[in-house]
Amino acid sequence: LEMPMQRQNSDELAIAELPATWDECQETTLGRKFLRKIRNYENKLASDHRLELLHLSYPSATETSDLLAAVAQVEQRSWLANDPRGRLRFSGPTEQRFWSELIQNWLAPQNFFDSWLLLADNQPISFVVAATVGSTRYVIANNYDETWSKYRVGSQLYRQMFEEGYSRGVTRYDFGTNELHYKSRWGAKPADRVESFTVSVNH
Repeated sequence: LEMPMQRQNSDELAIAELPATWDECQETTLGRKFLRKIRNYENKLASDHRLELLHLSYPSATETSDLLAAVAQVEQRSWLANDPRGRLRFSGPTEQRFWSELIQNWLAPQNFFDSWLLLADNQPISFVVAATVGSTRYVIANNYDETWSKYRVGSQLYRQMFEEGYSRGVTRYDFGTNELHYKSRWGAKPADRVESFTVSVNH
């Protein structure tokens, strides 16, 4: 049709293909020593502060609003807020409306939505937002308040997410196109790319 087309490849996706059981995952992928360290951080945090862990799959409209407000608060206290390359996903009014509608109208009704929120002394300090479809879980976003980094609160929620996933037959985790970084510690390896084509119809 003589229309210009632009082709673009993303960075490689970070994909974790895990063993069939949680016991195997602990032994072969994560390692008992690594998990013991996380447990120690969990125990230390629990001894120092009053904790609450929320796992939401079917949030009401009010619960969704409260969750997004808490997630935005964590995001604003994370490394993203001060990094020029950081991209805040939940902090603006447009983003809040987008996620509220997406969760309420599509993700939750389809049984796709999962989120974990960790609070210490009634203050949100870490979160994970994910979409779970069959045996695959797409980790959309995760972050933590940097003032709580000594407790490895991000790893605490990842452990919760992985262990809960096995109760539902989840053995594949798609972390998107971010750098492998710490995700490789959770079994992620570079995999497929996303190839996109853009056609300018009004050129």
